[in-house]
Amino acid sequence: MFPNDASVARLVTAVVVETHDEWAVAERRYLSEESMAKLYAKPEPDTIVEEPPLVITA
Repeated sequence: MFPNDASVARLVTAVVVETHDEWAVAERRYLSEESMAKLYAKPEPDTIVEEPPLVITA
């Protein structure tokens, strides 16, 4: 289908670069700002719940 390995590499590279460029300029996000804020938010000290360790039984 392709004459050589280099031609496949050029095609794949072009597709990946174009996809990256589209995502870089688009307003779309993988995660919303709210989701990202939850990832970096530190929990309040009084909301930390101590859970007992899990016990493995057979």
